[in-house]
Amino acid sequence: MEYSLHFLTFFVGRLRHVFFIVQNFSINASCLVFNACLLLLYFVPCKKYLILEERKTKKSEILSDVVSAWQTRWTASGDGRELYGFFPDIASRLERRWVEPDYVLSQIFTGHGCFRGRLHRMTLCDTPSCYCGHDSETRDHILWECNMYKDERKAMLDEGKPSLL
Repeated sequence: MEYSLHFLTFFVGRLRHVFFIVQNFSINASCLVFNACLLLLYFVPCKKYLILEERKTKKSEILSDVVSAWQTRWTASGDGRELYGFFPDIASRLERRWVEPDYVLSQIFTGHGCFRGRLHRMTLCDTPSCYCGHDSETRDHILWECNMYKDERKAMLDEGKPSLL
């Protein structure tokens, strides 16, 4: 903004000087110079606006290309299939700004949590069975089957439903 102000001050000073010189020649010439200066003052901000718009367009094109390449790799990869089940589409995941994975959500999304079935496979737990008596405590068991979490599951599933007022 400072640059624009200095440029404008300089430009007006030069314009006065040009008017003084041209005034001695003819009124028509001074009108011509004045109109040319008005056009210049009009097009300088327009050009700046066009440059900013072009920059925005380039940024969005680059972002689109990056997301497209990321999606191709994400779909073709054999890794992260647990997480892929929750977020198969990269673009829609990026639009969901409310998803901020913390420690617990990261365990649920990846399936790499402190679930007894997983800990037992890693020889960090004596038994894979769930505290409810099910033979294996896994992420899917806790989310969809375990009787110990039925109230939390119901609250979670009901949260997305519209309330009847």
